[in-house]
Amino acid sequence: MKTNHTPLPWHLIQTERNDMVISYSDGELRSHIATCHDQALCPEHGTVKANAEFIVRACNHHEELVAALKNLLPAFDNESTRAIAQVYAPELATARAVLAKIESENR
Repeated sequence: MKTNHTPLPWHLIQTERNDMVISYSDGELRSHIATCHDQALCPEHGTVKANAEFIVRACNHHEELVAALKNLLPAFDNESTRAIAQVYAPELATARAVLAKIESENR
């Protein structure tokens, strides 16, 4: 059974302990979505703040990126764009595969 996620946009709040709280507010109520705790990470794994910022950025723009991809790909499926579609065939194949993966995971 598919459930709905908290509405967007999500925001970050840094606590006094340097934890990063991902939240949503509709102006009246605030929802706590997740906390990225300020624990020691290996330097190769980034920082808690950078990870939390990445999560929020990715989530806030996911739907519009998927919609843009869905709207763009059909433009390469007609006679007038065939030549350019051949030039960018690997990139278009990757874009279609990513979109198919996203759609299959949303079922």
